[in-house]
Amino acid sequence: MLQTTQLAIIFDCQVADSGYAYLESGLGYNLNEFSRPGLSKEKSQRTVAKNNLLVQRIKSQVPRVKPFTYEAVRDFLVLGEIKDPDQFYEDRIGFSNKWGPLIKLKEDISIFRELLNILLDSEDARRKSEFPPLSCGFDPLSHKNQVLDWDYDRDSRLVPAFKPKTLFNAIYLAWGLRVQSEKQKKICKYFRMYGERKSCTHYFQDTRGDREFCSKNCSNAFRQKPDWQEKVRRDIDLRITRSRIKLDRVNKKLGMK
Repeated sequence: MLQTTQLAIIFDCQVADSGYAYLESGLGYNLNEFSRPGLSKEKSQRTVAKNNLLVQRIKSQVPRVKPFTYEAVRDFLVLGEIKDPDQFYEDRIGFSNKWGPLIKLKEDISIFRELLNILLDSEDARRKSEFPPLSCGFDPLSHKNQVLDWDYDRDSRLVPAFKPKTLFNAIYLAWGLRVQSEKQKKICKYFRMYGERKSCTHYFQDTRGDREFCSKNCSNAFRQKPDWQEKVRRDIDLRITRSRIKLDRVNKKLGMK
């Protein structure tokens, strides 16, 4: 029997008001705490810096509780559109300042990227009417990562409720349980290429079918950037390269040269 019902996700984000940063010696942290056995002190510290460990700006600050919403899913997916590494590192901090760590403090950049890729691959599979790939060494639906329980909604109705253990699991569940009738929204091209801008809504409903910006203001601001043509050229080149890679993979599976 296939029956649809309402499901709740109960999760509170833990967000430090002081914000987050990558580990540095001037933030009240002892770099020796993060040293790796078998490496010299200098090499160990270089390894720590390269991994960009996420820490609170004020180490002893107790994070505040912030309700989880679907906006966190959208903000996380946007990071997958960022091509410039420096912009990605900066926007990762912006995401953490808004929603807190994905798993826990001191998570490194490789973990963050891996989790982002899991959601991006799942979204890509959904668009192709395929099952999300979970053969990635981490199963977001595992019982150790979330618990199914009971709770009451705002109308005092008893509903099944997921209680994720981490922000990423809340994001993954919210993505999977979103209303199927929800129309896909486009990401404003200005936000995708340059990041935050006052009055930019980030997402918009493209009723016309060919819009790239959420507003004329964002469109004008984009073309006032001195490097916008180079940004567009690199974006097109990257998309072409990705298409060729996907085509090569298909040809190899089909035994074609």
